[in-house]
Amino acid sequence: DIILDADGGNIMLKDGTVWFGNFNHNGDNLAIDAKIVDGDIKFRGTKSGSPNTTITALTLDMSADGDATFNSHVKMNTGSSTGKFAVMSSGVHGSYDFYNNGTSYFNDQVNIDGVLHVSDTTSSTSSTTGSLQVLGGAS
Repeated sequence: DIILDADGGNIMLKDGTVWFGNFNHNGDNLAIDAKIVDGDIKFRGTKSGSPNTTITALTLDMSADGDATFNSHVKMNTGSSTGKFAVMSSGVHGSYDFYNNGTSYFNDQVNIDGVLHVSDTTSSTSSTTGSLQVLGGAS
């Protein structure tokens, strides 16, 4: 075991005179700080293969207010959901794919600016559980 006991609550990471990171006790929280202006925080690991390769699994981009970029998928545990997972974009026309074992659930209004494409058959077992509204029309 290695125990780092910083009675001041800070563990500073330096390379020569460059202070690049900090771990600190912040109330009841552990804070991890990137100290280089606009310096990212990267979570890396080694993926098995021939040869083994280093991957960056997650990048937190400090120059973009902490935007998180995952190298691959974002997965959540199965079971009941007690919160919300939001996909947001500041762009006018973002493109999003939702997968939930073949079913996507939207609990509010869904706006489609282009073509709604249904690639399988659809059916309804009840006319009282919801509605499909088609607004506008061909010009």
